[in-house]
Amino acid sequence: KDFLIKKDKAYIRSYMRGYQILKKQNNLGFLNEVKCFLTEKTIQKNRIKFSFEEKENICLTQFMLTRILDYDFNKALLSAISSPNKEIKFHLPKNWRLLLESKGFKANTKSNYLRWIFFTYKWYIIGILSGLVEFSRFFFSKFKAKKNFAYFHNLTLNNLPYEDSKTNDRTIIGWYIKKFKSNEKEIYHTVKGVSNYKYKERRIIFTDSPIPSLHEFKSLCKFSFWFFLNTIYSIFFIRRRLLFRERVMQNVYTYYNSNFKPKYFFHNTGPILRPLWTYDAEIKGAKIIFYFYSLNYQEIQEKGKSEVKNYFWESVSWPEYWIWNNYQLGYLKSKIQYPSKFINVGPIPFSTGRKPKFFQITKKSIIVFDIQPKRDYFYQFLGVNFEFYDTNFSIKFLESINSVAKKFNLNVIIKRKRESLKNLDSKKYFNFYKKLIKSENWIELDPNLDVYSVSKSKNIVASIATPFTSAVHFTKKNKIPTVYFDPTNKMIENQTAAQQFELIGSEKKLFHWMEKELNKLKGLKVFFGI
Repeated sequence: KDFLIKKDKAYIRSYMRGYQILKKQNNLGFLNEVKCFLTEKTIQKNRIKFSFEEKENICLTQFMLTRILDYDFNKALLSAISSPNKEIKFHLPKNWRLLLESKGFKANTKSNYLRWIFFTYKWYIIGILSGLVEFSRFFFSKFKAKKNFAYFHNLTLNNLPYEDSKTNDRTIIGWYIKKFKSNEKEIYHTVKGVSNYKYKERRIIFTDSPIPSLHEFKSLCKFSFWFFLNTIYSIFFIRRRLLFRERVMQNVYTYYNSNFKPKYFFHNTGPILRPLWTYDAEIKGAKIIFYFYSLNYQEIQEKGKSEVKNYFWESVSWPEYWIWNNYQLGYLKSKIQYPSKFINVGPIPFSTGRKPKFFQITKKSIIVFDIQPKRDYFYQFLGVNFEFYDTNFSIKFLESINSVAKKFNLNVIIKRKRESLKNLDSKKYFNFYKKLIKSENWIELDPNLDVYSVSKSKNIVASIATPFTSAVHFTKKNKIPTVYFDPTNKMIENQTAAQQFELIGSEKKLFHWMEKELNKLKGLKVFFGI
């Protein structure tokens, strides 16, 4: 145990050293450049041969980008940068190993070949286990749909509506039912530990799989025969090993006999990999919808630097996107090459606390939305292009707002993005944050409370947010003066996400903006004789 702990700590130190090397070279965008380099070569090669027409090839490309070019790859690349011989130790296919060799890394090694083979067999075993699970679901699963249904992927408890709440339309399912007056009588979700219940004459039901279980013995026999043959056949082919789980799920859907046309909802926690079975579902009449619960879809651009590319939007292949506004539409259309449909549905609420703590805001206040910075060992493998959402930025962000609030004798209402994760979040930041909360003019909101409900108070005179949090779209809807604040003044103002709101780059400018908005408020009061 001690040996493994020491080894893990040594690895952490190695990738942190790699980060510092890139920082000294003013080249933090290097990780993103490498990912773009590998991605472009992969997509270009596949597009020439298949031109987005073979669904399994699309899925394989997306699988590679999702399962390989992840945070673990960032760690391995940073560690290699700090290594004397630049050797990267990671499971990579041969063509990517050779591409990294052209970048000066030692990558095409026997150990990496063995890592790659082990990785492919790992996913082969996962595929076998998935097939056995699907076989058992024939006997034990309760997901045997009898009507058209909707399925929402990857949700948590706060995404579910319930009868006693006044904020159900702030949850994604409650919003969907209210806005679209859906006629599905059954809505399935993936939140474990929640008993099935009724909401507005619809059954809200937990399921462990998006695909209803096979319900005919004939279908089970067909699937079992396919599974047996492919378990043997896939041993000898890397592509089949990697996608074995995807192909298992695809064939379950193929053998599932139904005339239903369900709706499947996926969101931007996992934007790249579209499950293989969804192509067959789409052919059978199901709707596959990808919706955004936030506006975190664009790489942040730094002043004085060349444009940073986003390395994955060209590879996505969802047939329908639900988006917030025309700014987002323009950006995504310029990047996504798969023939897709875009529907502007306005800001999409996602979650709210089951029993959030409300309180009366009795004094004129600013509402603030921050992004909690991570500890260095976590932050440094995220692959940032320049230091932005770090501890120093976040402390300066709060310091400047506190200074402006004091000058105008305003309270500050702060709503954090989420509950603190003590092992990941910056200790220095939270120590500073706690000191502010103990002062007279700072009030902390329940992080589970939804933004729209919070910002309805008439005593909130302004909304200030870290660029480019999505909360400001809801404060704007409640007609609160809203601004993004970058105390470092590093960010380019004309990015897509920034075009809808003013982006302020210094405390002095924030003061003048606040003064202008308060004068407008006084002018309105005089006009109405208040």
